[in-house]
Amino acid sequence: MTVRFFGGSTMWGEGSDSEHTIPPLFNKLNPGVKVTNHAQLAYNTRQELDALISLYSKDESADVVVFYDGVNDAAFLCPKEIDELPAHRLVPMYRDKLYTSKTGMVKDIAAKVFLANILKVVYKFTKKDTPEDSPYDCLSKPGKAEEIAGIMMKNWELANEIVTNRGGKFIAILQPAAFVGKPRTDHLKLDEDLGKNFAEVYRHIQLKIKERNHPWIFDLSNKFDGSDHIYIDFCHVSPNGNEIIAKEISDLVNRMNGISQ
Repeated sequence: MTVRFFGGSTMWGEGSDSEHTIPPLFNKLNPGVKVTNHAQLAYNTRQELDALISLYSKDESADVVVFYDGVNDAAFLCPKEIDELPAHRLVPMYRDKLYTSKTGMVKDIAAKVFLANILKVVYKFTKKDTPEDSPYDCLSKPGKAEEIAGIMMKNWELANEIVTNRGGKFIAILQPAAFVGKPRTDHLKLDEDLGKNFAEVYRHIQLKIKERNHPWIFDLSNKFDGSDHIYIDFCHVSPNGNEIIAKEISDLVNRMNGISQ
């Protein structure tokens, strides 16, 4: 059996060494399975869908495809500079730089890709007190949070159609985040402004999950509730968190394939 994982940096492995990210931990629980990690930094469901299409265009196959999502769709599409959906967090920067001829453009883009743009949301030091001053508009702009959730759901549905039409099985997971549920966060300095906007997107996503009632979508957003320290920032986790998710996905995949635990 071949299982392919898609997601952003939380699936890619930021915060843990390579042996303690979700795919290899899943593989330890299922040693007979061929596991591939297709996750990339800052990917949201739209980029994952593109990557999935590229996979099949190369005549690759998959018995099971897992999308692990929510954080990048919510956090990185809520900034005001993302004014057209669907989008990627780096769209504004590329839009400004792509057609310039400044020396050092490539170096500047690389620096922003791996530092300024990806970590900007995680480490924001200037607190804004009013909606007008907020860098996010998922609360203040009517319909934006619902639109993000709707696009995310449609991307999942398209991915499911692509995978199942080619004989595979698809699993979509709404991932945990420190802004939702009741995880332990007393060791973190979280951005309350981001948290409010983030939670609004998740609220709409969860409503759509309930409305659609697809049997292949699973809400794991509360899986880190409790007294253990798991988060290292608002979304990335230490190995103990990855172990929890790997076990959950293992159970889902095995149930889907009729394997008793």
